[in-house]
Parts: sequence; structure tokens; C-alpha cells
Amino acid sequence: MPTMPRQPTLPLFASLWIFLAVFLLPMDKAIALRNLVLLLGLGLCLWQWRQLLPRLRQDALPRFALGGLTAFIALLLLQTLFFAENRAFSASAILGEWLGAALVLGLGMGVALLAGAPRQAAAQGISMALLALLTHVLWMLGYQLLPVFSGQPPRLGLMPFAERDFHSQLVAPLTLLLLAETVLRKWDLPGLLPWSNRVLHGALVLALLGVVGVNGRTTLIHIGAGGLLLVAALVLAHPQRGSGTRRKAVLGVGIALALLAATSLTLDKRWQKLGDSFAAGLKVQENRTWLDDRRYPLPTLPSGQEADHSAYLRAAFGTLALQGIANHPMGIGYSIDAFGRVILLDQGERTAIISSHSSILDFTLGTGLLGLAGLTLLVALGCRGLYRRYRQTGDTAALLAMLVIASYYLRCFPEGHLSGWRLKLTLLLTGLLLGASLLQRSRAAARR
Repeated sequence: MPTMPRQPTLPLFASLWIFLAVFLLPMDKAIALRNLVLLLGLGLCLWQWRQLLPRLRQDALPRFALGGLTAFIALLLLQTLFFAENRAFSASAILGEWLGAALVLGLGMGVALLAGAPRQAAAQGISMALLALLTHVLWMLGYQLLPVFSGQPPRLGLMPFAERDFHSQLVAPLTLLLLAETVLRKWDLPGLLPWSNRVLHGALVLALLGVVGVNGRTTLIHIGAGGLLLVAALVLAHPQRGSGTRRKAVLGVGIALALLAATSLTLDKRWQKLGDSFAAGLKVQENRTWLDDRRYPLPTLPSGQEADHSAYLRAAFGTLALQGIANHPMGIGYSIDAFGRVILLDQGERTAIISSHSSILDFTLGTGLLGLAGLTLLVALGCRGLYRRYRQTGDTAALLAMLVIASYYLRCFPEGHLSGWRLKLTLLLTGLLLGASLLQRSRAAARR
């Protein structure tokens, strides 16, 4: 069996690369540095290819992951060839977005193998990624406490860079993975992280504070969907476990999610007019705020309040996107601004908003029902394969990778996150977990 070279600096360098790659991915003012770090990761994998290639070949998991993504890219290019309005533009957008994502997935697997060799824990790679995400949480919380020094209260939602949805995509997978590790240990099942319970619980508390600091509603959807999926997977995979143990796990996840929901309901007043704002957004012909909120004011609700901007726009954009899918079932060609292009085609007016705030709807407008079916099939087969691997072998890394993929896919329904650094971060985390899975599998085989 091939082994990694006994170079004491190699795991350290690989671990540092993971920390920097994860930390820099969301920072749009560090694009050059981020690309340099990714290039260094590629160079590291190419330098160690004689050691990595046999390790990757001995397991079907890398072939399935990269092969499935390659087949999906081919499907998108096929749709572009036959149905796109501008074939060259859509093909370039596909290759620029998804080939980069596939590269990051491969880098995650390769560098995770290097970070876990020769004696580090199999989860060394994902541990460094979580530390990078925790660093972002500390930065964000510290930034929100700065007003205290001038005699003002802390400001939830105040971000050191970019918008809240950026930080939400950092906090949500971090919290989900730490919550999953906690549940596994409470269930007396093997966890993945090489952390003590005290360190794990401290990190989870910090992550939950980050959720409160972001103060975003879709963050709860991301964590909630993943938490419920985790409990369902464990109950199905371990039917022999006593009902008391299962009740504890379900109760623990339920309490954590309930506390997060209660905190959001208390701190975020937008929940109070969510229903009426959503109903107003469905009436796209009666009000035109969705076209230009500077020209057309938000509608007034029956309570006399102004509609919530976010809820109204999501409902209006969703309605318009569904109409666009009905008008263009085979899609108009992949692009991140497919929604804006469809509005121009169908409504004859140009909107400054290029996304419907739902990646799934945007993606379907561009690639059609065929593209949506391909994406859903890719996610479903990936999650099924990872779950079967966990059920058959107890591979914790495979279970966590399934949670990362499934929760991200579900989050793409209410959020426009299926592109850019968000997609790359999700696939980088997935790649790191797949690398940990390969290490776990090979070390288990070596012990036998």
C-alpha cells in the first residue's frame, strides 16, 4: 500500500494551506492572494502526485466524485449546445464556474491526504478548515462589539466585510459540522475531529454565537435541514440503538434548533410581517417594486406597515422565475444573470437585479428542467453513496460530507449561493471530508 513520504514539514504545510484557502475564499478584496494560495495547493499536489495518485486510485470514492461532476459539466455543455441563446457565452460561464469548482474539490481531497500523513489524525484537514471558519466568527463578533467602546450597544448584523449572507455561508456549515460531531459523541458513536469534548463544546458555543451575530433567517434553514437530516440518518443507520439514546439525540438537536429559532424570532422583527409581505410579493402585476425599488415603493400591508423588503422580493422574484421556467422549459443558457435576462425577454423591461434570490430557480432558468434534473441527480446519487458508505463501514467523514452537500443544496432554494466562492467553499469542505474518508479507510485496512 502506498504511503506518504516521511517529510515532517509536508503535513504542516498542507494544513497551513487549508487554513489559508478556507479563510481567504470569501474575501473578495483578496482575490489575487486567494488565487495564489489555490495555485500553491495545485503545485503541492502535482509535486506529490506519485504518492497521491495510487492513494486516489485504490478507492472508488474519488472517481465517483470527480467523474460525477465531470458528467454534470458535460450535460450543461450539451444543453448549451442545443438551447442556449448565446452558446459561446454560456459555455465560457460553465467552464469558468464548474471546472474551477471541480479543481477545488480535487485539491481538497489531495491536500487532505497530505495533511493527514504520516501520523496526523485523518481529520487534520477538516480540522484546519473549521479553525479558519472559527477565526472568521471571532473576527465578526469582535467587530460587532466595537460600538461598545464608544458607549453604544453591540450591533448584530454588523459585518467586517461584505454582507450578512457572506458570513452566513461561513457560520452555517461550521455550526452544522460541530453539531454533528457533538451528536455523534453523545450517541456513543465514533466522531471525526481530534478535539477534546471541552474544545468541541467551546467551539460549538462560539459558532452558535456566530449564528446570532449573523442574524439571518436562511442560516437557520441551512442548519435546521442539516440537523434533521443528521438525526434521520443516524436513526436509520443504527436501528439497534435503544429508544432512550435516540430520544436524547433528537431532543438535543431539537433544543439547539429551537433555541436558535427563538433567538432569531426575538431579535429579528422581520418575522412579524413575513406572511403578509410574502403574500404582497405574489401580486407581481399590482406592484412593481421588484422592477426598481427606487422608482416604486414597497407595498403597504393590511397592518399599515411597509412590507419587509427581503420577504417581498423573494416572493415576487420567485413568482416571476416560475413564470419564466414555464415560458422557457429548456432554459436560455447558463449564466449567473439568467433571471435578469428572462425578465427582459418576458417583461420587456430591464431590472437591476440579476438573481431571483434562489439559485435553484436561477439555475433552472439558465439550464432548463434538464439541468435541474442533472443537478438534483448528482446531489441525490452523491448523498446516497456517502450514506451507504457510512452505513456499511461507519465512515464518519462520509456522513459529514453528505450533510455538507445536502444542506447546501437545500439552502440554494431560498438563497442565490450556487456559484462563486460559496460553491467552491462547499466543494472544498466536501473534498477535505472525502480525503479524511480515504485516510480512515486505508488506515482501517492497514490495521486488518
